Amino acid sequence: MTFPIASPRMVQPLIPVQDISATAGRLHLSAGELLEALVLSQHGDGKVTLQVKNTSFAAETLVALNAGEKLMVRVEQILPQVVLRIVGGTDMQKITDLLCLHRSNPGALAELFSGAKDILNPAGIEMHAGQAAAKSVRLLLQILDASVFSGATAGNPLFLKDMMGWIGLLLERNILKGQEKSDRGETVKELLLKLAGDIRDAGAAERFKEILAFLERGTKAIEGQQIAAVLGQELDRSLVLQAACQFPAGIRMQDIFIDQETDGPDGVQRFHAVLLLSMDALGEVIADASAYGSRLDCVLYCKTQEAIDFLIVLLPELRERLAAAGYAESFLRCALQHDMQDAKNGYMAKRSLYSLHAVDIHT
Repeated sequence: MTFPIASPRMVQPLIPVQDISATAGRLHLSAGELLEALVLSQHGDGKVTLQVKNTSFAAETLVALNAGEKLMVRVEQILPQVVLRIVGGTDMQKITDLLCLHRSNPGALAELFSGAKDILNPAGIEMHAGQAAAKSVRLLLQILDASVFSGATAGNPLFLKDMMGWIGLLLERNILKGQEKSDRGETVKELLLKLAGDIRDAGAAERFKEILAFLERGTKAIEGQQIAAVLGQELDRSLVLQAACQFPAGIRMQDIFIDQETDGPDGVQRFHAVLLLSMDALGEVIADASAYGSRLDCVLYCKTQEAIDFLIVLLPELRERLAAAGYAESFLRCALQHDMQDAKNGYMAKRSLYSLHAVDIHT
């Protein structure tokens, strides 16, 4: 019996499978389920033997797989044939650890942005680790500044796209396979790794052990974001990311979810975006927006009436900016949401990425 496997970016013609309902019943498979699969053997011509739930079976795939390789797969469909979509790469434990880290410490990336200038001194690093390390520090600090939404970057209409590129979150990269290649030079993650290597090569690891620990935490925080970005795409067909925003009291991370919904009858794409914002004076704010052609509907949920009163005054200017961006019709309103945490949990609960099952699958 043969199960076809679908690659995350390559869906090949499906091969009919006999007695699928009996086999799926024996494995207790359900559509959308996440599983760990072990490649037992590779037979050539795309044929492999997989083991799932202690049961082995033959499968066909266009993806090159090797015996002993572990995969995270998602059950795409059960009938008329079982289809498994490859979600993860080979290092399953690392993927699981990073996802758990991202879930348990969603603000990990904030430390990298807020602490870099304090702990990374180009002059001191150059004195003990050389010019190459100091050059990496200066470039790293420059890119981190460009990746924070602030007064200096607010005028960039492509800020989110640029930020994703600098941090290393562009989804076309094969992140799970570790084959990142930046189209804009070095990313933050690449510079973190390069700087750590420069320090060790210069024999300054002991002197700069605090810096090395900081670089390692920053690298893991970015890798957690990368895993979340890829799994959000694979599990929920959603863009999941965090953006660093500069406030007077410091840098805060903002959660952003963007979904492409079913196209309208005229073929125009629909998008749904949710921003879970943490502001200084305004407190917690949720922006729930849907875009369709030249129309944008948005509800701003606030915890206090004072926050609503403040935002209402800004809505006319926001409508003007949206019109300049191509949204001739914009319907904006504010609404009171006393239990903000419950509302945020409701949005999170809709994401497979943030479900308990998604984290505990390999533990």
